[in-house]
Amino acid sequence: MLSVTYIPEEKALKITADTLLNFHDIHSIHFIKSDSELNVCSPTHFHYEIQGGIVPELKNKTSIDIPLVHSVGILPPITVTLRAIQGGIANIKWTWTNQSSTGKKPFEVPDDYIASKNLPL
Repeated sequence: MLSVTYIPEEKALKITADTLLNFHDIHSIHFIKSDSELNVCSPTHFHYEIQGGIVPELKNKTSIDIPLVHSVGILPPITVTLRAIQGGIANIKWTWTNQSSTGKKPFEVPDDYIASKNLPL
């Protein structure tokens, strides 16, 4: 069993154990104040789903935008652009659906570095 005490003057946590404990035995520490706060230690908190749950038709398309929503509703929606390009490469780019929701633009590999001829999906 672990005992955790917050020491406000030091802005620190004191973690003690009933038995000998190696630091690498602690998988993760979660600092969660509320359900609306993002837990960056949980892979489920980075899970997105297709908006409306309907998989779009990909046949005979060279490019498609797919709207995704965050599975637990903490992060803003994103739009994924899927393209099939020359050489059998699937090019996947994403951006925030509403750019003003985060103020940050995701990194994207410039098109100059990859073939840009669109092929059917």
